[in-house]
Amino acid sequence: MNALSDYYLHRDNPLGDIVRVFRHLLRFVYATSALIAILLLLQSHWCLSILIMFIMVAASAWAGGAVVGFVFGIPKSKNSGDLEYADNSNLEEVSDWITKLILGLTLVELGNIPAHVHTTASAINSTASKLCGHSDFYVLFSASLIFYIVAGIGVGYLWTRINLGVIFGTARRLQLALGGGAVRTADRELLSAATITANEPLLEARQQANQNVPTNEFRNIIEKIYSQKKPSVKNDIQKGCWGGKKTAGNYFIEATYDSNQTRNVFLGLRIVVKSVDSSNPVSGQVAFFLDDTFRNVIQYVRASGNQAVLDIRAFHAFTIGARLEDDTELELDLRTLNGLPKHFYS
Repeated sequence: MNALSDYYLHRDNPLGDIVRVFRHLLRFVYATSALIAILLLLQSHWCLSILIMFIMVAASAWAGGAVVGFVFGIPKSKNSGDLEYADNSNLEEVSDWITKLILGLTLVELGNIPAHVHTTASAINSTASKLCGHSDFYVLFSASLIFYIVAGIGVGYLWTRINLGVIFGTARRLQLALGGGAVRTADRELLSAATITANEPLLEARQQANQNVPTNEFRNIIEKIYSQKKPSVKNDIQKGCWGGKKTAGNYFIEATYDSNQTRNVFLGLRIVVKSVDSSNPVSGQVAFFLDDTFRNVIQYVRASGNQAVLDIRAFHAFTIGARLEDDTELELDLRTLNGLPKHFYS
């Protein structure tokens, strides 16, 4: 989930705080696990059997807690009539039932929980003591059971809260783009390209073969400038960041539809920066700034023949920014393009 969580952290996103908590919790679990393992080995005089038992106990408690956290974190879907087949809500219903059941049992058995932990830890400790010289590991195993169940619930809930809604939402977007219903065999290429996982962007986009490697000086300047930009539109991060106009001085930016590069619902687009004055042509390096659903938001192109050309594929419209070596900034909203499929403007 690194790419998705990095996106939440990079922008002013409501889920940013949740991702930070998630990462801090994971670091705390890793550090605590290492500490407990060292204490067990020291107390057992480096008996490897105790380490294996600890791993099994920790993994079981963690998995159980993670399942509970997953059930608690399952998002609710919004009903829509746009699809031929409605969403199957069985998972949500089961989540509601299990959540109520777990809460009910917890309240009923609240007073007996310490006894259950004691019984389980005692049984584990008895086996461990026989394997490793009759040492007493009761305290460590009791603490481990409680810690890993609670940590598993937290991690399972946070992972589900951060990722599952995005995965379901992306699948629904693709269904809507394909006209609803089951995905046809002919559309497998689309799903393969989109790769609906937590490590992929919400909207698939591919840059073509005209990317140029920028000089270190130009890259450093661009990255510094970009880091200082403050997006004002939540779902269109380049909007308003690059002057708001598609023309500046002698330069202008335009986009055209390229049917040869179109793949299913991913439209091929050619983005071009030009100059209307042939005596002052576009030259040197140009930086393009794309939506953050692209793998690389900043793309560099070296101008040639009075133009800098960038070929992309995009699922829906967004704003593109451009900056030239002479500090000229341009901005183009792809929603201003006419005659493209309806889904592109959604």
